[in-house]
Amino acid sequence: MKHLKPLVLISLVILLIYILGSIFFKDNLISEKKPSINSPTAINAVPIDSYEVSLFYPYWTLPSSTDEVNLPELPNTKLSNNIYFGITATANGSINKNEPGYIALPDFIALTNGKNGRKTLALRMINNEINTAILDSQEKQNNIINEVVALSQSNGFDGVLLDLEISTLPTQKTVSQISVFTEIAGRKLHAANLSFSMTVYGDTYYRSRPYDLVEISKHVDTFYIMAYDLHKAGGNPGPNFPFGGREIYGYDFISMVADLRQSIADNQMTIVFGMYGYDWWVDEKRRAIRPATAVTLSEIREKFLTDCQLEDCVANRDEKSGETEINYVDSAAGFHVVWFEDEASAMTKIDHLAKSGIGSIGIWAVGYY
Repeated sequence: MKHLKPLVLISLVILLIYILGSIFFKDNLISEKKPSINSPTAINAVPIDSYEVSLFYPYWTLPSSTDEVNLPELPNTKLSNNIYFGITATANGSINKNEPGYIALPDFIALTNGKNGRKTLALRMINNEINTAILDSQEKQNNIINEVVALSQSNGFDGVLLDLEISTLPTQKTVSQISVFTEIAGRKLHAANLSFSMTVYGDTYYRSRPYDLVEISKHVDTFYIMAYDLHKAGGNPGPNFPFGGREIYGYDFISMVADLRQSIADNQMTIVFGMYGYDWWVDEKRRAIRPATAVTLSEIREKFLTDCQLEDCVANRDEKSGETEINYVDSAAGFHVVWFEDEASAMTKIDHLAKSGIGSIGIWAVGYY
């Protein structure tokens, strides 16, 4: 009995060490599940005049001469990259040489010949059936990237942009397949001295898109963040991508930047602004009656802002989102709501990027503004 107290004391000390050790290792394991690429306390301000601009050229809006290609009126910006959008794939894992994007490629080459900035070729993968066929086969993945490398080199491109738009559920299989595909693409493109970039939805975290950005970032040089289409044509009216107002719209630009900075390094991000909007036909409760019609910023200026002749045509810039809302009534007495991005709303967001250490932006697209 006289040895009982020391034994109890030793037992208590061992138990205490075990408990503290468990807490320590548990905390470390949890923190490793979502590595933080950028420390929130280490924000580097980027001067606004340091912004480089990547300009998207959709095949369906290619102008006839370089005189028609200008940057939007954003102060102190410089064109750094001309992105042709682009070519697409077949389900067999080859370039589709019969579709308009491939056929118009020589027009882009002629248009940008001698123009400042790099040239990047976009591989458009927006068809779910074709995407599934390619993701299910590494042989097809290797084949399509080999063809894209050859086409890029023969036409003087400096890099390739993968526009892999997946609308399926984020299953582990799909997430893994996308990561493998980007590894294959990155390895082959870098071996050919071509840069490798990839588009990413601005609402990737908000809508749980099937992309493991931490894994993909090991293979991708630049992510082009599509900061538009938070409110879809098939949904109810709302800003293209509101600067603030998460409590109203469910998500916003400020939240997007904070979320993405946890997975992607600042110097890997280019934030793309869509110079367009949507026109919704709505009921008395402002709910969409049918899918909205996409309208470019130039069309919006001509129809609504310069001299609107439509009934009850009123335009107001929303304080929370920074974007403009237009209400009007058409000739059939139908009520309409239009939301759109323009240079002013984009500048509000660009100023925020400067505080986050992100110095690269993109503009979608030539022919839209």
